[in-house]
Amino acid sequence: MFGPDDLGRTVGWLADHDLTLVVVDAPKASELPVVVAVTADLAVVRLHGRSDDTWKAGAATAAERFRYLYDRRELRPWVPRVEQLAEQASEVHVLLNNCYQDFGVRNAADMNDLMATAA
Repeated sequence: MFGPDDLGRTVGWLADHDLTLVVVDAPKASELPVVVAVTADLAVVRLHGRSDDTWKAGAATAAERFRYLYDRRELRPWVPRVEQLAEQASEVHVLLNNCYQDFGVRNAADMNDLMATAA
């Protein structure tokens, strides 16, 4: 968790060392802030899903913990964020970590469609 003075210092340190800050979308219970910043040639976005219940429940497997299927309305705000990262980084990877069944694969296809439509 970033405190009020930590964000700038952390982003600066990562940039000074050419290390990637991973931009995260996670349940509110994670208390992870969405920080869209480029600190290296590679930018990474990691979408974990938004299920507070499975995040806090101590699920037996990662797949159960990240059991969440985004709908397109939830993915759409990520398009300009990814575009912003792409303007500043040489390469952007968007990882769908909602690894329950085929949820990540389905949402990757959704994100790909949304990105293509925006172009």
